[in-house]
Amino acid sequence: MTAYPDQPQATDVVLGGSISRGDAVLGGIEAVKQQLNQTPSSSPLSLNAKIAALHNALNYRQKGIAILIQALDDEVWEIHQTAYSLLEKHAATQTESALTQYSIRLAKEFLNRYEAGHRAFSRANLSGICLQWEILSEIDLSDANLSGAYLNRVDLTGAILKGANFNQTILNGVELSQANLSHVNLTGVSLKETNLSQAELTEANLRGADLSNANLQEANLTQGIIR
Repeated sequence: MTAYPDQPQATDVVLGGSISRGDAVLGGIEAVKQQLNQTPSSSPLSLNAKIAALHNALNYRQKGIAILIQALDDEVWEIHQTAYSLLEKHAATQTESALTQYSIRLAKEFLNRYEAGHRAFSRANLSGICLQWEILSEIDLSDANLSGAYLNRVDLTGAILKGANFNQTILNGVELSQANLSHVNLTGVSLKETNLSQAELTEANLRGADLSNANLQEANLTQGIIR
């Protein structure tokens, strides 16, 4: 049987019930486009609908990927973050240039939001982000994706980082005093000259991490693994 990926699918987002064009029900990729282009993101319900539409875009192969790339430029944080995560998981090799450009823009927007007073970035996707000498004290990055991030000399004093993904993250010289790093996997991570004094490292895994000249004074290593 011939497949028609642009036509309505069983997983399509419902736009307030059936929406007709003449006798035809609006569906397929056109439904995704309408949801993203016409629904405002000012309320949680409309934002959730847009996010659902982004997930649904993956059903439409290259046309859906094009929609996700376009969504990387959306002004709403939750929208472009969702698009970034979806493209990373499902189409990284096809969208390398777009993802690289987004990563550069993400760093700027992330810092602007922090300077504006935002501190809650739980579950944010900051993979590959490059930051140096920035002050991000008291920030909440719990369960955030920091894989491949370059955080040279960043001040994360008192930051909440429990459950964050530090796969291949560079943390040289980072200020992590009083930070919450419980239940994180820092296996093999570079922590040279990092200040971890009074940090919460309960059940953290630091096996193989480079702790050269790191300060672990008064850090809580309860059930943590270093070697």
